[in-house]
Amino acid sequence: MKAKRESSTRAKALKGMIEKYHPNPFQATPNLANPMLCQYLSYCLEKTTLKLRIRLQAVWEKSGFIGPQMGILSLLTRMGALNQVELGQQMRIDKASMVKFLDGLENLGLIKRVNDPHDRRAKLLEVTQKGLKAFQKASREAAVIEKNFLKGFSEEEIQQFRQLLKKLLL
Repeated sequence: MKAKRESSTRAKALKGMIEKYHPNPFQATPNLANPMLCQYLSYCLEKTTLKLRIRLQAVWEKSGFIGPQMGILSLLTRMGALNQVELGQQMRIDKASMVKFLDGLENLGLIKRVNDPHDRRAKLLEVTQKGLKAFQKASREAAVIEKNFLKGFSEEEIQQFRQLLKKLLL
């Protein structure tokens, strides 16, 4: 119950930020950064992430899910059915958080738990037809937002930027 309240509180806080800073995800987000603090890499990365997350979440919220759940749908769509432990490892998400995200997706009818044919004690997670449609729609909308977000970059710069970010992460 406490975890559900915390999740709801986080969702409300993010929704408040979305409404305050960005009522329309396809319009430009106000400048969230202080130019005097932009000399710090961590500050710039944090503010850039926030700016993009606000835009993306405004779109995903229409489908009833949040960013990590979009990641779950993406992995299940690309990799096929996985059990909860495998999915948690792929997402780098702890078990408790994973359960909340999965329960939310299941309640929306976007995923389902099915028996694992190789282990009758285990359940596999699969994307439903409704989930696939929601994921595809959200992916298209996210691509538009990302393209708009990076509109000041050339295609070559976008590819280079993605590679540099991956280098920092991996």
